[in-house]
Amino acid sequence: MKRDGVEEVVLVHTARLLSLTHPLTLFSSSSTSSPSNQLDSLTHRLDDAPCTSVNLRPPSRSEWITNQHRDTSSSIVGHPALLQYLAIADGETTARTKFELTERMLQPCGPPPPKEDD
Repeated sequence: MKRDGVEEVVLVHTARLLSLTHPLTLFSSSSTSSPSNQLDSLTHRLDDAPCTSVNLRPPSRSEWITNQHRDTSSSIVGHPALLQYLAIADGETTARTKFELTERMLQPCGPPPPKEDD
């Protein structure tokens, strides 16, 4: 049961760090609250917090694949070692490979499928 004690200590310290960044206090004045109660309180607070910057609609399959391809291409362009590795593998210059990856980011999976109106 030593592991549970360590996990409780970690939960308490994590909750305290999160409460320092939150303008409202997380803990009550009583010192009898257990770490699991504190974590439950934190979880409820985060669940009730308004998230205006998060898009709640899950992406369609084609949007998800397009985002994955764009992220991969931009990561390769942004990391010179990966760009050079890919350029050597393709037998092209790094500038040409960078140009092709950047161009491919516009429509990495071809044109988008037609929208279905429900």
